[in-house]
Amino acid sequence: MLRSKQLDALVCLFRTNEWDVIESYAKYGPIVTWQRLVSDMIPSVFMDQYQGYMLGLEYLYTKGYRRIANVFSSKGLDTPERIRAFNDFAFKYQLKADEIPDFHDKLTIFDGEEIARWWMKQTNRPDAIACSNDNVAAGLLTELRRAGFSAPDDIGILGFDNTDLAHLLDLTTIHYPANKQAENAVYIILDMLGQHVSEVHVLEFELIERKSTKSS
Repeated sequence: MLRSKQLDALVCLFRTNEWDVIESYAKYGPIVTWQRLVSDMIPSVFMDQYQGYMLGLEYLYTKGYRRIANVFSSKGLDTPERIRAFNDFAFKYQLKADEIPDFHDKLTIFDGEEIARWWMKQTNRPDAIACSNDNVAAGLLTELRRAGFSAPDDIGILGFDNTDLAHLLDLTTIHYPANKQAENAVYIILDMLGQHVSEVHVLEFELIERKSTKSS
């Protein structure tokens, strides 16, 4: 459709083709991706997941948390960077990175409930859990509440994305400016199409402190 001019441009969020296949179509119109990519033909508006996850880990450390469990999403490009951030974080503070098992491919509220049930069975429990997103954090929080536990009294819970759900449940989380990321993709496309646009946004993660972690 891009080649036949039925589309002016593409924003590639996910892909099944190899990048060299997608790049071969860039001569027919602008293609911009949200995925991590270094290319002369396809601009990328990705955000540094290492930086975002490290921001959350450092925050948990300042609040006194030392036994931190990690919940990761799929094994895409974001997860390896978050794993690298935790390994560097553990090395920096001389924490045992493999003392607590990681959770992978966890994205839903139900996954969070499952992790809560796991936590309740442990004799040496993590004192904080850094979640892959706010859905997992919400499931974790609500399942623990049903069982009579609370955050932050019994455990610290950190979400990611700063969705409406995090606001509703008072979850501490990492704000992910997806709206500005999307605007940057459009700005780049319009610029490539020869239209005047504003400068792209500076994209930064932000720690949003609420009531699922210690206040001091």
